Amino acid sequence: MHRQEVIVIPKPPSVSWEEISQVLQKSHKENAEKGVIMPFPFMRPDEIRKKIENRGGVMFVALLDGQLIGTGATYFIDKNFWCGNGLYAYNCFVSVLPEHAGKGVYKKLALKQEEYIKSKHVNRIFFDTHEKNKRIIEVSRKNGYEFVNFILRKKHNSIYMVKWLDNPPYTHFQCVIKFWKLKIRKKYRAYKKEFKKKLHL
Repeated sequence: MHRQEVIVIPKPPSVSWEEISQVLQKSHKENAEKGVIMPFPFMRPDEIRKKIENRGGVMFVALLDGQLIGTGATYFIDKNFWCGNGLYAYNCFVSVLPEHAGKGVYKKLALKQEEYIKSKHVNRIFFDTHEKNKRIIEVSRKNGYEFVNFILRKKHNSIYMVKWLDNPPYTHFQCVIKFWKLKIRKKYRAYKKEFKKKLHL
């Protein structure tokens, strides 16, 4: 029996934003049940479309025998990190259905996004995720991403990760040291602020 190949292409008209929304929700259901809740996967279909289209981005889809099994969007944004500022590619709405996880679909999506980013002559990619989203963080580190920022949010803390597609300007060790300095400093400031609030009660 001929085994079907997974193909990754820009979203065709035959794939609806409703289907994309359903795949995002299914792929992030397990995380959500564990309390690792991120806003992007649970946006309404029209919100997803607007977020991508209003930024001139592209939604890539992974198809197996014509069926949608994964998604990954890319758009470009100016960011200011300690490791560089200016134009970065931003990857978001990444998902793979649970029954297809661990079969290289995520990697195919990532490679297609990188191919697109290179065609736009951009060398840096970033994304952010829940600090407890261990699977995505682990896969991304294996794929060459480095921790570069830590953000304290009301409902959860976010990790920002960056990948350089050509000649990384910093070593892995430099990124680790800088990241932990930032994380400790931000957590300390938050603790100090909270402590001062309690003193004034």
